Amino acid sequence: PAATHRRPRVKVAAYHAGRHLAAHELLAPGTACPMCGSVSTTRLWAVHRAPDVVLVRCHGCRAVSVDRFPTPEALDEYYGSYYDDAPDDAVTTDDPSRLASRIASYVVNRSGGVRLLDLGGGDGSIGVAVLSRLATSGEVVGVDYDHRRRAVTPAEISLSHVPALADVDGAFDVVVASAVLEHLPRPAEVLGELLGRVKPGGVFYARTPYVVPLIGAASKVGVAIDFTFPAHLFDLGADYWGRLSTWLPAFDGFEVLASRPSPVETGFRAHPARTMVSAVMKAPWRLFGARWTFVGGWELAARRSS
Repeated sequence: PAATHRRPRVKVAAYHAGRHLAAHELLAPGTACPMCGSVSTTRLWAVHRAPDVVLVRCHGCRAVSVDRFPTPEALDEYYGSYYDDAPDDAVTTDDPSRLASRIASYVVNRSGGVRLLDLGGGDGSIGVAVLSRLATSGEVVGVDYDHRRRAVTPAEISLSHVPALADVDGAFDVVVASAVLEHLPRPAEVLGELLGRVKPGGVFYARTPYVVPLIGAASKVGVAIDFTFPAHLFDLGADYWGRLSTWLPAFDGFEVLASRPSPVETGFRAHPARTMVSAVMKAPWRLFGARWTFVGGWELAARRSS
């Protein structure tokens, strides 16, 4: 039932926060991975008490998820007024142009214009910035429940918003799922549909949290890091994205361009301390690679074969 409610339309921005839910606001614990269906899992630790909600690591797809999901009604209520106090752009980074530059670096410029789909695109500023970085005309389609904000666009770029993927037509040169999959009760279904929207030669880009290693390490020294349940339902890091081709048929025919720590989403001007800590934590990965897991977030860029 959770897969049918309106939450997959919604963009959750950097201002999300955790909340306590009562027992009647939670579904019964699942017995299989909600991502790939595997029953081979390991329970980690609770991220919500009374009643307990526990993180579970799947041995198949390597996703980490909660073992109890909020009911559709609880999520609808949680997100019902979510944008009321949101920033004007409601995107998940202090500097959308920096993230746009990263996404654009994976795209082969197309002289005939670029069509870009952004799931949970906020005001559309990231998609518009990607096309601007590519110095091309084109179309940006944002899938987002909230339509109150709209980025300023140059004349050569059109911007539209729709409330759900079902309202989107055609295929795209670039498909973006930045900081959104972790909020969906059934992200595999949405991920498969997004991959199917990529044109041959087109690029898929995703950015997800990878905080479980940090939470585990911090807990050993008495520091609690909020998983922000029920905003976050999944933690999808290096192992998850590295195994995508082993269980998701929709990923067949894609070439991985990059699988690495995501860029720091804050800036020194707005959040100097947080930005410094994030940058310092990500830096050792360049030396230690997969052995260094304390990076906070992950990104994948992949190109569909021609």
